Amino acid sequence: MYGLSPGHILHRTHLYPLAEAWKYGQRAFRYCQHDAGHAIGAICIAAAGLGWQTRMIDDLGTDELALLMARYATMTPSLKSRMS
Repeated sequence: MYGLSPGHILHRTHLYPLAEAWKYGQRAFRYCQHDAGHAIGAICIAAAGLGWQTRMIDDLGTDELALLMARYATMTPSLKSRMS
């Protein structure tokens, strides 16, 4: 089975600085990074309140991320052939 093991959840946080560029100009990327840091911190605090552990996974390639997110359409042909 592909994806996460039972008892695990995956939360994907991503940035879209172009959506903020109209307001903040060149500072948009920095502000998006700042906001993402607050979001990650909030997730960690909420998980700790439930007695859960968190772990950041920041070294995934496209194929690994596609497997975890069950995004078959974004997988490379070689990965699709391995799933068959």
